[in-house]
Amino acid sequence: MSAEIVHHELDLDLAILARAETSGEKTFRVWSVEDPVVVVGRSVDAAIEVNTAFCSQNGIPIVARPSGGRSVLIGAGSVQYAFAAPYSLAPELQSIAGSKRFCNRMLQAASPELAALTEDESGDLMHDDRKVAGLALKRGRSAMLLHGTILVNADLELIAQALHHPQREPAYRGGRTHREFLANLEELDTRRLNDRVNELMAETAQG
Repeated sequence: MSAEIVHHELDLDLAILARAETSGEKTFRVWSVEDPVVVVGRSVDAAIEVNTAFCSQNGIPIVARPSGGRSVLIGAGSVQYAFAAPYSLAPELQSIAGSKRFCNRMLQAASPELAALTEDESGDLMHDDRKVAGLALKRGRSAMLLHGTILVNADLELIAQALHHPQREPAYRGGRTHREFLANLEELDTRRLNDRVNELMAETAQG
Protein backbone atom coordinates (compact mmCIF):
# COMPACT_ATOMS: atom_id res chain seq x y z
CA MET A 1 0.00 0.00 0.00
CA SER A 2 2.81 2.45 0.86
CA ALA A 3 4.32 2.12 -2.63
CA GLU A 4 0.93 2.88 -4.18
CA ILE A 5 0.59 5.99 -2.01
CA VAL A 6 4.02 7.24 -3.08
CA HIS A 7 3.28 6.55 -6.76
CA HIS A 8 0.05 8.53 -6.37
CA GLU A 9 1.84 11.46 -4.72
CA LEU A 10 4.52 11.51 -7.41
CA ASP A 11 1.78 11.50 -10.05
CA LEU A 12 0.30 14.55 -8.32
CA ASP A 13 3.72 16.22 -8.52
CA LEU A 14 3.75 15.58 -12.26
CA ALA A 15 0.22 16.95 -12.51
CA ILE A 16 1.17 20.27 -10.91
CA LEU A 17 4.16 20.46 -13.26
CA ALA A 18 1.81 19.92 -16.21
CA ARG A 19 -0.44 22.74 -15.00
CA ALA A 20 2.57 25.02 -14.62
CA GLU A 21 3.56 24.20 -18.21
CA THR A 22 0.12 24.63 -19.77
CA SER A 23 -1.45 27.45 -17.75
CA GLY A 24 1.40 29.04 -15.79
CA GLU A 25 -0.09 27.88 -12.50
CA LYS A 26 2.31 27.94 -9.52
CA THR A 27 1.88 25.39 -6.74
CA PHE A 28 3.54 24.30 -3.51
CA ARG A 29 2.37 21.15 -1.75
CA VAL A 30 3.42 19.09 1.26
CA TRP A 31 2.79 15.39 1.74
CA SER A 32 3.95 12.45 3.83
CA VAL A 33 3.67 8.69 4.14
CA GLU A 34 3.83 6.64 7.34
CA ASP A 35 5.50 3.43 6.19
CA PRO A 36 9.10 3.47 4.91
CA VAL A 37 9.67 3.63 1.16
CA VAL A 38 12.94 4.08 -0.73
CA VAL A 39 12.64 6.63 -3.55
CA VAL A 40 15.40 6.76 -6.16
CA GLY A 41 16.22 9.37 -8.79
CA ARG A 42 15.49 8.55 -12.41
CA SER A 43 19.15 7.85 -13.27
CA VAL A 44 19.98 5.90 -10.10
CA ASP A 45 20.81 2.19 -10.25
CA ALA A 46 18.96 0.90 -7.18
CA ALA A 47 21.14 -2.21 -7.13
CA ILE A 48 24.13 0.02 -6.36
CA GLU A 49 22.70 2.69 -4.06
CA VAL A 50 20.06 0.68 -2.18
CA ASN A 51 20.48 -2.28 0.15
CA THR A 52 17.91 -4.23 -1.80
CA ALA A 53 18.30 -7.38 0.31
CA PHE A 54 17.60 -5.46 3.52
CA CYS A 55 14.62 -3.70 1.93
CA SER A 56 13.19 -6.97 0.66
CA GLN A 57 13.58 -8.67 4.03
CA ASN A 58 11.89 -5.74 5.80
CA GLY A 59 9.10 -5.10 3.31
CA ILE A 60 10.42 -1.70 2.21
CA PRO A 61 9.37 -0.99 -1.40
CA ILE A 62 11.59 0.87 -3.86
CA VAL A 63 9.99 3.51 -6.08
CA ALA A 64 11.54 5.59 -8.88
CA ARG A 65 10.71 9.29 -9.14
CA PRO A 66 10.67 11.34 -12.37
CA SER A 67 13.38 13.77 -11.24
CA GLY A 68 17.13 13.51 -10.74
CA GLY A 69 18.99 13.33 -7.46
CA ARG A 70 20.07 10.39 -5.37
CA SER A 71 18.23 7.85 -3.18
CA VAL A 72 16.20 8.70 -0.09
CA LEU A 73 14.24 6.72 2.48
CA ILE A 74 10.96 8.44 3.32
CA GLY A 75 8.34 7.52 5.90
CA ALA A 76 7.32 8.47 9.41
CA GLY A 77 9.35 11.46 10.56
CA SER A 78 10.06 12.86 7.10
CA VAL A 79 8.15 15.50 5.17
CA GLN A 80 7.98 15.66 1.38
CA TYR A 81 7.31 18.86 -0.53
CA ALA A 82 7.02 19.96 -4.15
CA PHE A 83 7.22 23.25 -6.02
CA ALA A 84 5.90 23.63 -9.56
CA ALA A 85 6.30 26.99 -11.25
CA PRO A 86 6.74 28.50 -14.71
CA TYR A 87 10.15 29.98 -15.40
CA SER A 88 8.45 33.34 -15.90
CA LEU A 89 7.66 33.54 -12.17
CA ALA A 90 11.20 34.68 -11.31
CA PRO A 91 14.47 35.16 -13.24
CA GLU A 92 16.26 32.68 -10.93
CA LEU A 93 14.13 29.82 -12.21
CA GLN A 94 15.88 29.96 -15.58
CA SER A 95 18.83 28.00 -14.12
CA ILE A 96 19.22 24.87 -12.01
CA ALA A 97 21.22 26.60 -9.28
CA GLY A 98 18.85 29.56 -9.28
CA SER A 99 15.81 27.28 -8.96
CA LYS A 100 17.32 25.64 -5.88
CA ARG A 101 18.11 29.02 -4.30
CA PHE A 102 14.64 30.38 -5.06
CA CYS A 103 12.81 27.41 -3.55
CA ASN A 104 15.05 27.22 -0.48
CA ARG A 105 14.54 30.92 0.09
CA MET A 106 10.78 30.39 0.03
CA LEU A 107 11.03 27.47 2.46
CA GLN A 108 13.21 29.38 4.90
CA ALA A 109 11.11 32.53 4.75
CA ALA A 110 8.00 30.46 5.51
CA SER A 111 9.33 28.45 8.46
CA PRO A 112 11.22 29.59 11.58
CA GLU A 113 12.57 26.05 11.94
CA LEU A 114 14.00 26.01 8.42
CA ALA A 115 15.21 29.61 8.66
CA ALA A 116 17.85 28.50 11.17
CA LEU A 117 19.48 26.16 8.63
CA THR A 118 22.27 26.99 6.19
CA GLU A 119 22.26 26.21 2.47
CA ASP A 120 24.98 24.31 0.66
CA GLU A 121 25.70 25.04 -3.00
CA SER A 122 24.21 21.61 -3.78
CA GLY A 123 20.86 22.85 -2.49
CA ASP A 124 20.96 20.84 0.74
CA LEU A 125 19.83 22.56 3.93
CA MET A 126 22.12 21.84 6.86
CA HIS A 127 22.39 22.08 10.62
CA ASP A 128 25.96 22.13 11.93
CA ASP A 129 27.26 20.78 8.60
CA ARG A 130 24.83 17.84 8.67
CA LYS A 131 22.10 17.40 6.05
CA VAL A 132 18.51 18.01 7.15
CA ALA A 133 16.85 18.52 3.76
CA GLY A 134 17.63 17.68 0.16
CA LEU A 135 15.96 18.24 -3.17
CA ALA A 136 15.67 17.08 -6.77
CA LEU A 137 14.66 18.79 -10.01
CA LYS A 138 12.73 18.01 -13.16
CA ARG A 139 12.82 20.77 -15.77
CA GLY A 140 10.27 21.08 -18.51
CA ARG A 141 10.16 23.38 -21.53
CA SER A 142 8.53 26.30 -19.71
CA ALA A 143 8.27 25.23 -16.06
CA MET A 144 10.13 23.31 -13.39
CA LEU A 145 9.28 20.79 -10.67
CA LEU A 146 11.42 20.81 -7.56
CA HIS A 147 10.65 18.37 -4.81
CA GLY A 148 12.47 17.32 -1.70
CA THR A 149 12.52 15.70 1.70
CA ILE A 150 12.94 17.27 5.13
CA LEU A 151 14.08 15.04 8.00
CA VAL A 152 12.08 15.99 11.08
CA ASN A 153 12.05 12.94 13.35
CA ALA A 154 13.20 10.33 10.86
CA ASP A 155 14.73 6.98 11.78
CA LEU A 156 18.32 7.72 10.81
CA GLU A 157 19.45 4.21 11.70
CA LEU A 158 16.91 2.74 9.29
CA ILE A 159 18.13 5.10 6.57
CA ALA A 160 21.69 3.91 7.16
CA GLN A 161 20.60 0.29 6.88
CA ALA A 162 18.42 0.72 3.78
CA LEU A 163 20.75 2.89 1.70
CA HIS A 164 24.32 2.34 0.54
CA HIS A 165 26.70 5.25 0.15
CA PRO A 166 25.60 7.33 -2.87
CA GLN A 167 27.53 7.17 -6.12
CA ARG A 168 27.84 10.97 -6.07
CA GLU A 169 27.88 13.31 -3.10
CA PRO A 170 28.26 17.05 -2.40
CA ALA A 171 31.74 18.16 -1.45
CA TYR A 172 30.76 19.08 2.10
CA ARG A 173 29.77 15.47 2.86
CA GLY A 174 33.42 14.48 2.76
CA GLY A 175 32.78 10.74 2.55
CA ARG A 176 30.79 10.62 5.80
CA THR A 177 28.41 7.73 6.38
CA HIS A 178 24.67 8.31 6.60
CA ARG A 179 24.91 8.11 10.40
CA GLU A 180 27.58 10.82 10.45
CA PHE A 181 26.03 12.99 7.76
CA LEU A 182 22.28 13.22 8.45
CA ALA A 183 20.39 15.12 11.15
CA ASN A 184 16.78 15.70 12.16
CA LEU A 185 15.07 19.06 12.38
CA GLU A 186 12.96 17.75 15.32
CA GLU A 187 10.02 20.12 14.76
CA LEU A 188 8.20 21.52 11.71
CA ASP A 189 4.80 23.19 11.35
CA THR A 190 3.78 21.74 7.98
CA ARG A 191 0.48 23.62 7.78
CA ARG A 192 2.23 26.95 8.27
CA LEU A 193 4.89 25.92 5.76
CA ASN A 194 2.32 25.01 3.10
CA ASP A 195 0.21 28.13 3.55
CA ARG A 196 3.06 30.60 3.82
CA VAL A 197 5.03 29.30 0.83
CA ASN A 198 1.94 29.55 -1.35
CA GLU A 199 1.41 33.12 -0.08
CA LEU A 200 5.02 34.01 -0.88
CA MET A 201 4.76 32.58 -4.38
CA ALA A 202 1.60 34.61 -4.98
CA GLU A 203 3.39 37.74 -3.76
CA THR A 204 6.31 36.99 -6.10
CA ALA A 205 3.93 36.77 -9.05
CA GLN A 206 2.27 40.06 -8.15
CA GLY A 207 5.61 41.82 -7.63
